[in-house]
Amino acid sequence: MKDYGLSFISNEDLYNHTKNTVEKYRLQVDLAKFNKNLISDFNV
Repeated sequence: MKDYGLSFISNEDLYNHTKNTVEKYRLQVDLAKFNKNLISDFNV
């Protein structure tokens, strides 16, 4: 497991949180919607 060097969360907890979040939402986001949100985040 990668060491992220974060003092507020363990590497294992970060990994599990990320894994659970991706598993929860991966079926709800389509590529077009993802790309639209990604691009709009960089527009200032």
